[in-house]
Parts: sequence; C-alpha cells; structure tokens
Amino acid sequence: MDELGKRLAEVGEKLTHQQQRFVAEYSLSGGPVLAAKLAGYKNPESAGLVQLKKPKVAEACRIIREFILAQRAKRLQKEDITQDRVVLEVARIGFLDPRKLLDSKGKLLELGEMDDDLVACIREIDVRYEDGVDEDGNPTKVKLVNIKLWDKLAALNMLMKYMGLFEKDNRQRPGVQVNVPESSWEALIGLARKQLEVDPIQEQIQAIDVEAKPVEE
Repeated sequence: MDELGKRLAEVGEKLTHQQQRFVAEYSLSGGPVLAAKLAGYKNPESAGLVQLKKPKVAEACRIIREFILAQRAKRLQKEDITQDRVVLEVARIGFLDPRKLLDSKGKLLELGEMDDDLVACIREIDVRYEDGVDEDGNPTKVKLVNIKLWDKLAALNMLMKYMGLFEKDNRQRPGVQVNVPESSWEALIGLARKQLEVDPIQEQIQAIDVEAKPVEE
C-alpha cells in the first residue's frame, strides 16, 4: 500500500463505523445531506454538516479525496490521457465542416484519404454492396457507404461548459450518488480506487457555519 493508502487506513481507525460510511458517501458524492442519509443518521439535514465540522471527519474526507485524485492521475498518465488531448478530440467534432468529407466532384472521400480531424468525427461506417450497372449498362456491384458522425451540438455544449460559458456551470459541480454496499474501511479504500471518474468535491469543510443539535457519532 502506498503512502496515501496508509494515511487513509490510519485515519479510518479513528472513525466510528457510521462515520466511515459517511466519509465514503460524502467523498464520492460531495453531498453532506445525502451522505448522512445513506450513512444512517436520524437527522441527515443537520447531521451531515455537523460531521463535516469534526476535525477527524474533515481530515478523512480530505485524505480520501487526495487518494482518489492521485489514483486517477496515475491512470491518466499511464494511458496518456491529457486535458489538451480530450479537448482537441471534442473540438474536432464540434468544428467539423462536413464539406471536407467530399472531394471536388462531390464524391465521398475514401477513409484513407481523410485526415485525422475527419476520422475523429466518424462514429460509424457501414459499407455494403448492391447489384447495379456500370456506365456501359453492364451488371456490377455498387458500393454504398453510410457514415454516421458524432453529435456536433453535444460536442459544442461540452466545450461551452469547459469554457464556463454557461453561467450556472460556474456555480455548480455535479455530484454522483454512490451507495457503498460494503461496510469495512478496507472495502472503502478498494471502492475509492474504482471511482476515479468522480469530479472533485467542492471545498466546503472549512466554510460550514451552521447551528445544529448534537447528533449521534
């Protein structure tokens, strides 16, 4: 187990079983109320915020998030997935000029004649041959090619969100509801390794200032 994994295991020993479950749910979904509800607290609306104000719980949330991000970074590096590369692929789809798929005579280019930008926009290619005739009227097989492209509008929407052009996307970050089926802290560590696609949670821990009655540990 690496250094982050050891820190995660150590901090888990300081938490009750219910707090471990809360940390797991919160770190994966980013929602204190939902996390408290899934962890079994009686008053999740207040319990989640109260738990986040406890130093050992806040520390556990930070460590597990750091752990998840570190694992995700390792995977992306291994697979050569960079932010620039992802944005480029989406931009190719969003800014595709369909006219480039045709030659000067209006005939569809062969796949080998298309450049990388065009090929990246192709979702599916269906090639089939049907009976027909050639220019001299002789029977022959006619090649029919059907090309389906990736959704241009969807790609542009992705780019607009990435650039912050939607006002609401500058204020919100999507959470992912994940119900942890296993109860052990070791199982949580294993689960964290599988949740590498979850977006980082907002920095809420230090900003919480609510009055709530004490709840169960």
